[in-house]
Amino acid sequence: MDIQKNNTKILIVEDSDISATVMKRFLEKDGYIVTVAENGAEGLSIAQKQKPDIILSDIMMPVMDGFELCHKVKNDDLLKDTKIILLTQLSDPKDVIKGLHAQADSYVTKPVDNKYLLEKVETLLTGRTKSKSCETDEGLEVNIENKRYVINSSRQHILDLLLSTYENSVNQNYELIGTQKELKRLNNRLEINFERLRKAEEENFKTLVELVPDIIYKIDKDGNIIYLNSAIKKLGYMPEEIIGKHFSILIMPNDIDAISYESAVPRFKDHHVKDEEPPKLFDERRSSRRMTRNLQVKLVPKNCKEIKPGFIERIGKEVVTVEINSSGMYETNDADSDCNSYIGTVGVIRDITERKRAAEALILSEKMAAIGLLAAGTAHELNNPLMGVLNYIQYLKEEIDRKGSNFKVLEKAEKGVLKCAKIVSDLLTFSRKRGYDCSRINLNDLILDTLDIVDYHIKTNNIKVIKLLEWPIPDMWVAIDQIQQILVNIITNAIDAMADAEKKELVIKTQVFGDNVELVLKDTGCGISDENMLKIFDPFFTTKPLNKGTGLGLSVTKRIVDNHHGNIAIKSKIGEGAIFTINLPLEKKDVIIESNGEDTLCAEDVLEINDKSLTA
Repeated sequence: MDIQKNNTKILIVEDSDISATVMKRFLEKDGYIVTVAENGAEGLSIAQKQKPDIILSDIMMPVMDGFELCHKVKNDDLLKDTKIILLTQLSDPKDVIKGLHAQADSYVTKPVDNKYLLEKVETLLTGRTKSKSCETDEGLEVNIENKRYVINSSRQHILDLLLSTYENSVNQNYELIGTQKELKRLNNRLEINFERLRKAEEENFKTLVELVPDIIYKIDKDGNIIYLNSAIKKLGYMPEEIIGKHFSILIMPNDIDAISYESAVPRFKDHHVKDEEPPKLFDERRSSRRMTRNLQVKLVPKNCKEIKPGFIERIGKEVVTVEINSSGMYETNDADSDCNSYIGTVGVIRDITERKRAAEALILSEKMAAIGLLAAGTAHELNNPLMGVLNYIQYLKEEIDRKGSNFKVLEKAEKGVLKCAKIVSDLLTFSRKRGYDCSRINLNDLILDTLDIVDYHIKTNNIKVIKLLEWPIPDMWVAIDQIQQILVNIITNAIDAMADAEKKELVIKTQVFGDNVELVLKDTGCGISDENMLKIFDPFFTTKPLNKGTGLGLSVTKRIVDNHHGNIAIKSKIGEGAIFTINLPLEKKDVIIESNGEDTLCAEDVLEINDKSLTA
């Protein structure tokens, strides 16, 4: 049977304007004549006037609900043949019983599938649903939730409504399956997009991190490195050869205990840190405001020589001073959202070697400025009295008997004056800008000449000298007097250090490395403690007995090496002697002597000191 849609009237009874409007537009688009009522009472009034072919009614409405409307329509002689479709959630089996009592023709579940609604409307209009048969002789009893219901509808009506309900359930199930499939497809697509986005973000982050000149690292909770950016190559390592190893492989042995969680934290276990600064850690557990900031340590590059405690200054790139900022990383526990688990540490390592050198140079410059002023005043105040005393001593030596006891006293007095002059001379090395003529000389020849100068001290102290000099060795441009002063200072210190040693051995070695020559002086003396190693180049610092040393020898030595654009390093342990390693350039470079004071008398202006007087 064909449907004349343009003559078919449908009444929608729905208190939701949005739902009513959507259904109205859909049905009108298919050619039906549609009227809308806001509640059951209004719907009954319109139905009595217009006699619609089908009523689509919501159940839960104000004034009159859908069941009451259906009951009144089916009991109205003019409207009893009007088909009624109830719009319901079908969340309660009792709704079906109420619908049978109200003699509803069909159900459509909400939210309404417009396509299914249209099929249901057409089914009712084409008469494919059989008309009601006669009523049952006796009501059909059913029990729902331990409550008895009597249904007086015809068997055909019951069957039609149950089939309609089942059809709705099947349709809902199909919709759910379709929705589930769509959700699964969308979820898979979301996972793929998320993975792509994660990889893109990760690549962008890695690209950004790789552009950072600082070393960025991540370690797991056991301290093993799990990520390093390419800045680690500055230390000679490739990231892949360190990943998986413990972070201590990069740290100077002396620094590990102070910056490792396992070693540093137990010291604070039994007391609060309010009055004491908490430890700064490489494998930091804390985060946010309590994270580690500005932790300074020394890192060991891959190709450095053997590192032992007491290393003072790097040769080339043997040790790098860095500053570290680090923070703990945590993940939320799925079982307890308030419980976070420590999973590792992330940190940034910045090379501050040059900055630290500049700061130390500034401090040293300020010290030298003060020394320069002191030296200038000292030279002015002591020069004339010293010269007078020396003249009187030398005059008396000429006048008295050389075999008498007083002559020996005068000799000791003369040595004392010369030692005072030497102190003034060393001070003036820092206080006045002086030009030194550089000359080409063979370092091995200079070493042999210097050994002749200190030969007296070597022999009287039973020192065995081992010369491991590389031959031939290129000539180099240096200020000869200053380099000889370095040799005299270090050799003299070595002789003093071996005074009580069982084995007295001094090794002097030279070798060429590229454009530099390396000079190594190794003794078997008493060695230097870690504490003293930090102050070894400070002016006036000495471990020698009173009247035995001035504390300026190594300060002068370092200044001379620096001014020749070289490097000096010391390795030493108590009881194992000391090793001085000096690198000097072979090519000619301007020798820089910085001025830290006003124009003062040079050493030669104070007293003339020859080599013989130093070795007497």
